[in-house]
Amino acid sequence: MSFRIIADSCCDRTERMKDWNNITFVPLTLNIDDYSIQDDENFDQDDFIRRTLESKNVPKTACQSPEAFASPAKIADSFPKFLEKRTPVTFASFSPAF
Repeated sequence: MSFRIIADSCCDRTERMKDWNNITFVPLTLNIDDYSIQDDENFDQDDFIRRTLESKNVPKTACQSPEAFASPAKIADSFPKFLEKRTPVTFASFSPAF
């Protein structure tokens, strides 16, 4: 049986996991002042830390909207595709309760 794991970018992606084709990471949005960036493979951590240190404000995060998960244009591996194929999906994310 095949399955799919979808996780937000709070979850760590190890080197070993790069070869796994059943995990999709959905990036969070990181905000500091008027600057926003997706926490994806293009994220420049050093730049974001520099911006954070230079700012008087606390950085904030925002999770993807439910629409992002349903839109193949935004997320290549979307929930509807897996539902059509009846692929079991597990979603891992952080919430304010953690």
